[in-house]
Amino acid sequence: MNSDKTLIVGSSHVVRLRHAFQSHLLPNDGQYVCFGFPGTPLWSKTVFQQVQKAVATQRIEKIVLFLPDLRFGNLIPDELLFQEPLTAGQYTHIQKAGINLKKDLALAWKTLSALERYFDAFKIPVHVLCYDLFFRIVYDAAYGRPHNPLFSLDHFECWLDTC
Repeated sequence: MNSDKTLIVGSSHVVRLRHAFQSHLLPNDGQYVCFGFPGTPLWSKTVFQQVQKAVATQRIEKIVLFLPDLRFGNLIPDELLFQEPLTAGQYTHIQKAGINLKKDLALAWKTLSALERYFDAFKIPVHVLCYDLFFRIVYDAAYGRPHNPLFSLDHFECWLDTC
């Protein structure tokens, strides 16, 4: 058995992945460690601290971040949006009252700033999987919902190239 592990971090999708491993629906001989935080944005200080702890205490060779929906935590007060890349607090899920273009742009910036923190903090590879973003685009198209161009895979991949 390989002692080096891949840490997979994300929202509820990673909780489901962990369950698939634990139920032996997917093979895992200990090489995958899953941290799922339902409805939690990537810029959560708690998530980052859990990743730091895992990297420091386990033999983690790479990190895979399931990029959560950029609107997670959209009720964060405006005055906290640009203070730090990582923010403490219980700002989770998406609330209808917090959906607007100004907040969408700010949350995208905050998410990219948090990604930079991940890339800078760890001396192991950090990979980003735009899972939620991809499925948001598919869902919007399938149900005829207007698509927010901010949440475009092409745009986000360009932004990631600059990190």
